[in-house]
Amino acid sequence: MEEVPGWREWRGKKLKYTLFFDDIIRRDYKELEEGFQFPEDIEKKHKIVICFLSLADSVSALKDCEYYFRRYPFHGLPVSRQRHLVHMCEMYFGRFYEIRERIKSVLNAVNDCMQDKNLDIGKFIKLYDKVFSAELRARNRAHHHERFDDLETSRLFIVETASGKLKDISEKAARDEYRRVTRQWSKRVQKKSKQMDRFLEAVAQAIIENCDLRI
Repeated sequence: MEEVPGWREWRGKKLKYTLFFDDIIRRDYKELEEGFQFPEDIEKKHKIVICFLSLADSVSALKDCEYYFRRYPFHGLPVSRQRHLVHMCEMYFGRFYEIRERIKSVLNAVNDCMQDKNLDIGKFIKLYDKVFSAELRARNRAHHHERFDDLETSRLFIVETASGKLKDISEKAARDEYRRVTRQWSKRVQKKSKQMDRFLEAVAQAIIENCDLRI
């Protein structure tokens, strides 16, 4: 790509605009918003790489959820443990739909580069939907119908609300319940992340076997 005419100059302008945009007249950099235009054959290969990097980034973001579940950073603020847990669960579920769409983008980009055959994207997505069906259904409910809720989050809500108000339920009980539930979610993220790695590897293998990305 360094040898493509105009690429290095465009990239330099983009870097300068990112660092010093407050001091630069925006109209002088309108072309940066549209992106660099590669020759058609290179553009198709570039799209595959960019789509795959976006997919890999989403998989990494899914793995990050393990650590978000482990920490409650809002002590003393108006964000309860139960609400924090619900937010994290919904973010976790959302990653699966995000990754699903990015897989489709990568494989469609691969098909655009292929001459005599196409990958069966539908079959691959059906397998993905089967493996991650629970997460996708939960995401759909939370996105289109109502906030995520299950027995564990409801129990945490009750314990947390009652802590310090009922003699048999202390603040420590709420903390312990939160830790118990989030340990389970962290383990779930670990398990699903390992499964997701296999899908990411399969996409990478499809690229290697069907596309010559050399320029």
